[in-house]
Amino acid sequence: MALEAFLLAAVAQSSLLVGGLVVYGYRFSSKVIGWLAAFGAGALIAAVSFDLIPEGAALSTSGVGFCCWPVLRSTSSPTGL
Repeated sequence: MALEAFLLAAVAQSSLLVGGLVVYGYRFSSKVIGWLAAFGAGALIAAVSFDLIPEGAALSTSGVGFCCWPVLRSTSSPTGL
């Protein structure tokens, strides 16, 4: 069991090593770094919000509609307003 956990952790952390070697060997422009940072930030915000919506709905006294209305409203219109 411990060996399996160690191997899974080693595989998961190998992406950091590979990413470090790629960055060490190649120069990226500021525009590419900005795009990657923006993608990462958006993915993090999406993961956190999707994780917190059920918890907020459970704590909400007026139901799921009130909790999820901003998310549903922003995704239903082409302009996001």
